[in-house]
This record gives sequence, structure tokens and C-alpha cells, in this order.
Amino acid sequence: MSCVDITGDGGVVKEVLHAGDGPLIKKGFSVKFYFIGKLQQDNTIFADRYKTGDPLVITAGEEQTIDGLDKALLTMREGEKANITVSAKYGYGSVDNPHGFHGSGVLVPANSSLVFENFTVIDVMDPSSNKSASNTELLTRASKYKEEGNTSFKQRDFLRAITKYRKVSHHSPCQSTEKQEQNQLLGER
Repeated sequence: MSCVDITGDGGVVKEVLHAGDGPLIKKGFSVKFYFIGKLQQDNTIFADRYKTGDPLVITAGEEQTIDGLDKALLTMREGEKANITVSAKYGYGSVDNPHGFHGSGVLVPANSSLVFENFTVIDVMDPSSNKSASNTELLTRASKYKEEGNTSFKQRDFLRAITKYRKVSHHSPCQSTEKQEQNQLLGER
């Protein structure tokens, strides 16, 4: 395990638990992740995306989450698992957040440092990845993800296997044709 001071002032620190093997997250990429969020001062859980079974999905670098998580995400790869500590400066600052982190409903008090445990990036999607790829390129990518999913499944790493299998459908050359057929059936254009 290694610790990285992302901001250089101790405001956002990432402890890598498992290195990712997917693409490095860049601004504008769609990112899906699980985590358990706690207040550092008393370990109160303010969000648990594992318990709800509902990963958070955001666009990295687009201010859709607190600054500290945006900064941490831009240092991560798909498949990476880490503990991330965010000081109040990079969290909610000197303001109470009565609605909680992304609407969790649990108060995040002013000046709170936050800990995101088992922060696991399960899917990264480059919005430009499929725009100009040929059918052959898409099939090659889909085959690669299928094999990676099979390997993960055999290693009993089911979360990673599911992520890889989902990527197969993202890289299917039939995806746009199927959408057109669905629209025709529904009378849409």
C-alpha cells in the first residue's frame, strides 16, 4: 500500500489498496464508483454505496462532487481501490451540508474532514472512445474485455468481472443499430 498526497498540502490523501489496470481517469470521463463515506472525527457514516448497491456516477473534473474527490479521481484508474481522506478545505469547508453527500440525508457538519473507505472505481468511460471506432476495433475491444472478465471470474473477483462484462456492451458495434431498431419499433426517429 502506498500513500499519495494529491494536493501537496495534506488536504487530499489517497492510500492505494489495490492498483487499477484500466484507463487513467481524465476530465470529462464518466466514472462509476462505490465507497463508504465517514466523518473523520467520529466515524459517522454519511454514505454507503456498497450497502445501497447503487454506485455513484459522475463526470470527472466537472464539479459534480466535492473538490477533493474530483482531484483524487483524476489520479485513479479503473479497478483501483483506495482510502481517500479529504480535509474540510477540499470538502464542504466552513458550511454545514444538511442534505449530506450527494443527497444521502446525513448531516455533514462544517469544517469536517471526510474519509472515503474502500473507494473502488468500477467503470470508466471515455465519451469519445466509440465515436470513430470501426466495427473491427469495437469487436477487438469487446473481446479483450470479455477475456479479462473471464479471468477475473476464475479468480473469484466478481466485481471486476461484472465491470469487464459491462464494458463488452459499451464496445459492441451493434449497440447503435439496436438503438435505431428500438426507436423504429416505438415509432420514434
